[in-house]
Amino acid sequence: MRRTTQKIYGKINLTLDVSPKTGDFHAIDSLVASIGMVDAITLMRREDKAIQIAEEGFSSGVPADKNNAVKAARAFMERYNTPGVDIYLKKEIPVGCGFGSSSADIAGVLLGMKRLFKIKDNLYPLAAELGSDVVYQMVGGYKILFGRGEKMENLKVRFPLPVLIVSGNPIYSGTCYAKFDEMGKQYEDCTSVAAYFLQRRELDSFYLAAKNDLLKAALELAPDIGRVMTVLKDYGAALVGMSGSGGGVFGVFTSFHAAKRAYRQMYPLLKGKLFQTYAF
Repeated sequence: MRRTTQKIYGKINLTLDVSPKTGDFHAIDSLVASIGMVDAITLMRREDKAIQIAEEGFSSGVPADKNNAVKAARAFMERYNTPGVDIYLKKEIPVGCGFGSSSADIAGVLLGMKRLFKIKDNLYPLAAELGSDVVYQMVGGYKILFGRGEKMENLKVRFPLPVLIVSGNPIYSGTCYAKFDEMGKQYEDCTSVAAYFLQRRELDSFYLAAKNDLLKAALELAPDIGRVMTVLKDYGAALVGMSGSGGGVFGVFTSFHAAKRAYRQMYPLLKGKLFQTYAF
């Protein structure tokens, strides 16, 4: 095999509980779901040790040697002493907004190189070294993430949620966590309660329970997040939230019809930033 393509879904954090910093990181609990937007990662095997990359769609805009897909390929090569690859990214997931675009590319590179080079090892340890959400995005679905985000608990949820997402200006996660440390925790932990209601399909209670501990910090750094959340609420979203450390936000709607109607009405206001999808 000389070529393979992996399709990796984006994600949203429906909840995010953040613990006080211990050592060099914050432990989290987060109810996450995949979203129906994918990055397609195509790899072509080389005979030398070089790595080449090209992108289409939502480009990261960083130099090739700083691109996380390239870093993932290099880490795989060093771990398993393989030849290099040519990487082609076709990116539907908005970059730098908390929707898992970078982690999706890392996951796709690791899974693709595993297939190309017939590696049998479990790649979760390497994935966890490369990014907190990478292990999750190798598998996707409704899950609770905890620890740094590399540990997972399955949820028994078998239905999709209609979602609109709005990409925003990227917020560097380190800056957002530093602001969180400065401001202190704003909400009670909610992930286990929200997951309970979601699994029972008690959606009104789920909407009320879901919170993101980093939201207040992100609002200090990027007030536009609050304005976009207000627009989503005004157009009928039952739950509005921010994914990860932002600056992307989402609205969960009570039906796909309601989401489609809101999308049509909001599109002139948020053209190029608004996307209709679903969580699953």
